Amino acid sequence: MAEVTIVRVHLEGGTGHEHITEYEWADSSQTKRTGKPDMVNWVSEGGRAWVGQGASRVAALVVRPAHGQPYLRTHADGNWGNNLLSLPRY
Repeated sequence: MAEVTIVRVHLEGGTGHEHITEYEWADSSQTKRTGKPDMVNWVSEGGRAWVGQGASRVAALVVRPAHGQPYLRTHADGNWGNNLLSLPRY
């Protein structure tokens, strides 16, 4: 399955992970934007999304809260992180 690196995010209605509505990502040949539902589905089906480069690279995984829609959040070394919220916004 393909891998992408998320490079920027778009938020609406708040500042938390659940407010990210779109992800800008890059792979070896292109940069594109994908809405949250499509990106969550892609990762759920085996796609790999990353944030950062080299030793700072962490995986973005799907969080499925008891209430609300699923969203992506970074996870490394057994801990959930805020790497997506640290990315530039558009």
